[in-house]
Amino acid sequence: ARSERCRRGADADSGYGEELVFSGSIRYGLSNRWTLEAHAEGKEDLSMFSLGAATVVANRAELSFSGGQSQYDGQTARFGYAKFRTNIGAINIEGSALRAEDGFADLAQATAVDFLGKGSLGMDGSLLQSPKALDVLSVSFPLKDMSQSLGVSYVRSERMDSKDELLSVNYVRSMDWGGASINLSAAHDFENDDTRLAALVSMQLGKAHSQVSAGNSKNDGFSTSAHYFDNVGESIGDKGYSFSIEQSDRKTQIAAAMAARTRYGMAEFSTQTHGQNVAVNGRFEGSLVMAGGQWAAGNTVQDGFAIVDVGVPDLPIYLQNREVTRSGQSGKALVAGLTSFGNNRISINTDELPLDATLTATAMDLVPAHRSGVLVDLGGSESGVAGTITLRDSSGNYLPAGSVAELNGQGDAVYVGFDGIAFLTGLQDKNQIVVATSAGKCTASFAGPIGTKLQHELGEVQCE
Repeated sequence: ARSERCRRGADADSGYGEELVFSGSIRYGLSNRWTLEAHAEGKEDLSMFSLGAATVVANRAELSFSGGQSQYDGQTARFGYAKFRTNIGAINIEGSALRAEDGFADLAQATAVDFLGKGSLGMDGSLLQSPKALDVLSVSFPLKDMSQSLGVSYVRSERMDSKDELLSVNYVRSMDWGGASINLSAAHDFENDDTRLAALVSMQLGKAHSQVSAGNSKNDGFSTSAHYFDNVGESIGDKGYSFSIEQSDRKTQIAAAMAARTRYGMAEFSTQTHGQNVAVNGRFEGSLVMAGGQWAAGNTVQDGFAIVDVGVPDLPIYLQNREVTRSGQSGKALVAGLTSFGNNRISINTDELPLDATLTATAMDLVPAHRSGVLVDLGGSESGVAGTITLRDSSGNYLPAGSVAELNGQGDAVYVGFDGIAFLTGLQDKNQIVVATSAGKCTASFAGPIGTKLQHELGEVQCE
């Protein structure tokens, strides 16, 4: 789910304005193969919703489809969408198809119109117009030593007053220096007889990345851009930023953004210039998940996820040995970012456990289905105040090692160690312990510890 407050850029005619927009999705795992989905988004003058489903076909392909309608600017319009993805060896194949009635609009179009004005929709070939038809087919595969890849895609779109039929080829090669890569692409639009050529160089500078690109189109002319960014990591507290500038024959665009990941989602603030307009945008994006009757909030779920119950609040939880979240006050946490149909290890570090906490397991390996979740119970609990006590019999001898004791009728067995020492958890102000030895049972009563320490030495007690 996502909620944003967008501040509209302004020129001399339009002034400033603020408006709250929303976007949210709900997924329900019907079975290991089927997931039901619902999506809604909108703002004051727009409402759009859709219902759909996703499934895995014969363990070979992912298939999803949805349908819904929008209401915008006095018009109601319906749409349908389908998408599939499969792999044949190292070859990745993806395809999608969209059909929509005249007047269909989504949040991207409505907010862009607020920013640029309704006149922008009437511009010939404007990409702000939602497509009435959009078909996409792409095939990609690695070359030679996996450091190179080639992709081919076909796109056919139809808008209110324009059509596009685009064939593109994309070549990517990773370099041995500085984590750099080169991306070369070429595309031809058969409807408009327009050819585009572009080159992109990406390089890692410390933790951050930089990209420089140049492109040329017969219709739009020559353009260049530079982008410097540091992506937000997957761990709680990670921060990221980006800055970009794009120069073309027609305009200059500058954009900057900052983002931070929290336990419950990612917060982002961005600003962008477009001609004489300036847009400022703030958003917070996360997920609220229910599984097995348990609720958990966390970062956005893109694929598999797990609700982890460690029974202890504010405990770091690791995915593939990387801290990704912390448990809430209930001892539960949502762990997003699991890879479907792959092995994912959820674990905790015992060195970070409070002294009064216990766990029955410290790690589990999970293999979730696509867009499905797993419940994980590590059997954790806070044992409360704990301490050691030395038990002697009526003759003053230590109770024998291995004797079984029960504290305050809790039902949990406590074993007496050497020299009559027993470690007890869940101590109260007044306590009673019953010990079973080879000679029979004995009982001892003693006062609870004084002070705020988690572990105490309670001295010697006679068991009679």
